[in-house]
Amino acid sequence: SGALNLTALPNTLVQLVVSGNQFSGTPDLAFLPSLVQQGILSDNAFTGPLSLTHLPRALSDLEVGTNLFCRPMPLACPRALTDFDFAGMCGPLRSQPIGDCSFGFLRCPAC
Repeated sequence: SGALNLTALPNTLVQLVVSGNQFSGTPDLAFLPSLVQQGILSDNAFTGPLSLTHLPRALSDLEVGTNLFCRPMPLACPRALTDFDFAGMCGPLRSQPIGDCSFGFLRCPAC
């Protein structure tokens, strides 16, 4: 439980799995190491607007579902991202041309 400090991760990390730990706060995914290919942050108590605009280029699997995120989430995904799991989160996608990785924005209620 508590906040997840992504700034303390080793630069060589390729897989981050922190699901089911009751982490809270708003994780800043811009601090994920550049080699991370898989980020599983689902089933926690993360809150606030989640910025998905500065993701590692190597990231191919991002799971953020079943959290307490809110507000629109801008997404500019890297070409490698092929699996974006936001199951259990609020609201539908505003746009979803998934083939070119332009997921658009998640519409969520304001905090």
